[in-house]
Amino acid sequence: MLHGDAFCRYNRLMVKISRCRASLVLWVLVFVDLSACGKRGTDHSINVDAGWFVNDAGDVVGAGDLRITRNEAGAIVGIGSWGVVITDGGQIVLIKDGGPPPWIDSGVARDGAPVKDAKIARDAAPRDAAPRDAAPRDGARVDASPPDAALSLPAVSGLTTAQPVKGDVTVNFVVSDAKSAAVEITVDVSNDGGKTWRTARTTGKLVGLSSSPGGTAASLVWDTLRDVGFRNPAAAILRVTPKTSQGTGSAATLTITQTDNIGLRKAAMSSYIAYFGQLDSGAIAHLQVYDLAIVHPLDGNIKASELEAVKRGVNANDPADDVMVACYLSIGEDIRTSKLSDTQLLADTRFVGDKSGPRVDPRASASASFAHGKPLGDPSPTSTGYASWYLDDANQDGKPDRSTSSGACYVNAGDPKWFDALRQMSIDGVDKVAGLDELLTTSSGRAYGCDGVFLDTIDTAAPNYFSASLQSEWTAPGFTDFIGRLKTTYPGKVIVQNRGVFFFDVRQKHFPFHAGNKIDFLLFEGYRLNANTWETYNAYFAADNATNFAPKIVAEAQRPDGFTVLSLGYAAGPGIKKETLRGASTDGQSELDDDIAAAQEVGFRHYITDATVTYYNPYVRIHGLPNLDPKNDTSAPEWSGTYNANVKPYPTPSDPPEATVGIQQVELAKPLYVTVRWSVALDINRVHYVLYYQTQPFDFVNDPSLSSATRVTLTPAMPTNYSYAATSYPFEAEVGPLTAGTKHYFVIRAVDAVGNEDDNQEVVEATPFK
Repeated sequence: MLHGDAFCRYNRLMVKISRCRASLVLWVLVFVDLSACGKRGTDHSINVDAGWFVNDAGDVVGAGDLRITRNEAGAIVGIGSWGVVITDGGQIVLIKDGGPPPWIDSGVARDGAPVKDAKIARDAAPRDAAPRDAAPRDGARVDASPPDAALSLPAVSGLTTAQPVKGDVTVNFVVSDAKSAAVEITVDVSNDGGKTWRTARTTGKLVGLSSSPGGTAASLVWDTLRDVGFRNPAAAILRVTPKTSQGTGSAATLTITQTDNIGLRKAAMSSYIAYFGQLDSGAIAHLQVYDLAIVHPLDGNIKASELEAVKRGVNANDPADDVMVACYLSIGEDIRTSKLSDTQLLADTRFVGDKSGPRVDPRASASASFAHGKPLGDPSPTSTGYASWYLDDANQDGKPDRSTSSGACYVNAGDPKWFDALRQMSIDGVDKVAGLDELLTTSSGRAYGCDGVFLDTIDTAAPNYFSASLQSEWTAPGFTDFIGRLKTTYPGKVIVQNRGVFFFDVRQKHFPFHAGNKIDFLLFEGYRLNANTWETYNAYFAADNATNFAPKIVAEAQRPDGFTVLSLGYAAGPGIKKETLRGASTDGQSELDDDIAAAQEVGFRHYITDATVTYYNPYVRIHGLPNLDPKNDTSAPEWSGTYNANVKPYPTPSDPPEATVGIQQVELAKPLYVTVRWSVALDINRVHYVLYYQTQPFDFVNDPSLSSATRVTLTPAMPTNYSYAATSYPFEAEVGPLTAGTKHYFVIRAVDAVGNEDDNQEVVEATPFK
């Protein structure tokens, strides 16, 4: 039978099958004149129905045909995974995966002479039994696959997944095998371009996969957060290798260059360290075990290679333990000016800018709103030619206001020119301070390539009544604008806001301008143990932080676009030795333990250090969560409240607010819908809220888990009228459509991230209308 172009001439083909007691031999003598092939077109084929052979099992095998195809390059490729190539020298070679198989007998011509006969042979154990089908069958054809096990190996192809990868992704592929055998696969990953491999973290069926000669679709789920990491470019390779009882087949690979995992990595953060010292080998090894490390390149005189070692974690070849590194940046004080006089500033073009500063509060009175429409403020009435970003609110003497502790000039972070100035700074340049480009890229200055920034000195925008020497609360919107521009200019970077907790206090004018939807972490410094050496802790401020600030901050953190709260304590007061943090003393241990408990019970991630933030230690990892698995948390969230009727005047510590439990309000918002409102619950793990509703009263005795009700996970929005009032609540959600004219019963319960749910029985009723 002849197929293909007519000018290809088929001369003669003879198949001889010999069977003896010593061996089974398949002889194929092929005489093919291909001199006319390959000149017209690129695919010329001959199909041959040519006989039969006997395999080890004694079966007559005749599946498939021998399809000979010659292309322009002179290669002849057979159907299936095995191919036939006739070289220019006349040699017949059967190949698989780029090389001749071991079952080609030495009788194949290799001397360059024209091929007249070629023998394909294999040995087999003697068999006395006759084959099951002893006679040749009409129409039986030569099997293009070799008759022993080595010639029937599985293959994987077509690996695909959505890119950039994010979290657990589905990887699709095709499994093929000539005998449709059950296939086992192994999955490996490389993060160094294929030099080294390790077992990938996957779920799904890896053993007993179906296959077929034409290929069978399969899939697995791959944990890319741990195997690829959260940094770009990713440069990871996934390899899937098939195996059957007959051997290991050909693998397939998939290259990943981009990820979208940074958001998941931020959300999974459970431990952090703040360390402003040098990164020697001991410090690097210690920082490598945390999820987030906050460092100070200037104070520590850090090198990019040292930061890289921290970023790669304990196992440099496994992204699963990579550390997010955030570097210090002052945005509310120009730390370049801390040791320079006002006269020196005026003599340096870096500090005079457009000479329109310093600036002052543009509001008519200090009681006015921050929505004043003048982000740069007004020129100081006695302006003397400083840069526009400096402030002169304390005494309006025409000179920049300075911090009494650092000596640095206060800055209006909302001035776009200040952002531009920060981008250009460099430690090794004239500024001697790391700037944004140097910190966040690998193309400027020391090229730190940090994962993010730790924004300090935000307290420049604190309420005026906090300090007589700092009267620049009007700059509050500008600080949020700065963070927004930072997020846009350096997308995907980690943003840690230090202090500025007044932004999240609904009692303050700052509240509408907080950056909760732009930051990833808020650091509450000195939550209980402060850095003062003269007091163990301040009972009034510690209680104020716990009872008045914490619930309000947590409410903002729990919003869908919220953040994680970090807290920092200090081993600095009387009776507390910093050596206790490293186990070299026991002095102050009970106070340190109380500090951890106070922070963690409201959901903060805690760390304790010395007053200089240069004493790295494992104390929190040993003595509290999150060093322990958060899944060990078995307690349900506890309800609190953003309104506190128990506030006491200084110096008497305030009592906690009355718990505002469960659902508080239901409003008939529109036809078929209701709006429910509730307050905040606190837990060591993140909290979300679920609504139960039904048209019959709840039976809490016989159905305490409310299994008969409809259960909805709520998305907490902020009510437009949210304020600091006994009847105002931080969360609301719209629910529906419901049945009009029918009374409904509603319950809201708090659930933590590991599934612990409170069991409150607060019920509110409402009847939706049409």
